[in-house]
Amino acid sequence: MNEEPVAELGRRLWHAGNGAAAVDSAAVDPAAVDPALAELAATLTIGSRTVPGSAAAVMGDPAEAVAWLARHLLRGGRRLEAGEIVLSGTLCAPTAISPGDRLVADLGELGRIALDVN
Repeated sequence: MNEEPVAELGRRLWHAGNGAAAVDSAAVDPAAVDPALAELAATLTIGSRTVPGSAAAVMGDPAEAVAWLARHLLRGGRRLEAGEIVLSGTLCAPTAISPGDRLVADLGELGRIALDVN
């Protein structure tokens, strides 16, 4: 596997998307989450469109994706710090949105988040 410097990898990943993410201020205790996180089903609703998703779409398991990141950073002498937000990957396929759309992401036991696009 071709290993990129961490800073370059971060820049590429950041620019691969639209450079924004919706996050909620409510924290979820990791110990309270079912350890079978890879089996989590997700649904993104955009108006009348429904986009199904799965946590398994994130390198097979979001926890494994974050563990990979932690190991990768450690090899470069860095680490994840307490309080940092880690976006492990997208559960649903990228989908076009437009001004006026209302997005609702249902993540099962982890909760729901809504976003109005202006």
